[in-house]
Amino acid sequence: MINLLTEQKAWETRQIDKRVVAMIRQRYSLNDEQLLSRILHGAALGTYQMSDQEQAEVQAYQDHAEACRAVGRLAKANNQLLIGVLAYEQAQRDVARLTLLINGRDYVPAVPEVPEERDPETGQVTQEYQPPVPAVEAVEPLPPTVDQHDENGTLQTVDNPEYLAALDALNTAQAVIENVEPEVLTWVEQRSAV
Repeated sequence: MINLLTEQKAWETRQIDKRVVAMIRQRYSLNDEQLLSRILHGAALGTYQMSDQEQAEVQAYQDHAEACRAVGRLAKANNQLLIGVLAYEQAQRDVARLTLLINGRDYVPAVPEVPEERDPETGQVTQEYQPPVPAVEAVEPLPPTVDQHDENGTLQTVDNPEYLAALDALNTAQAVIENVEPEVLTWVEQRSAV
């Protein structure tokens, strides 16, 4: 039901529950379920004696419903795993973004394409083809402090609130990565290979 390799959003419990009901309804209508429920209720009260066929029908329904519920329980477990996978992937993106925001980066010039070269006599490749690499723009780091005027108009150097917020968010994202469950990490690795 939940594809851990491709899902990009966690399911809601009600979505899983609706799928379980739909699976049951593929074989048993609501009317079928209500009739079997009345038969079971009457038998439980002692006011109705089930035939062998009715007992077999009730048992078949219960087996099917339980199999569908088992699929639902597995889906809910997979959904919890998916929530962990998505949180880890988001934390990875956050760490990259926040590290760049905090530390910045220098300009990296473009690297031109290098064509393949072969030895004219042997035909062996002497220079492998290298594709071009575009330039990487510089990013200025967030300043850890900023100048601002206090209530008296005096210029003061204070901690930059944006810098502190970025550090806090980076620490939060890093904690998600450091505390990952092994099963979550296994799925993250499988998803990145797809």
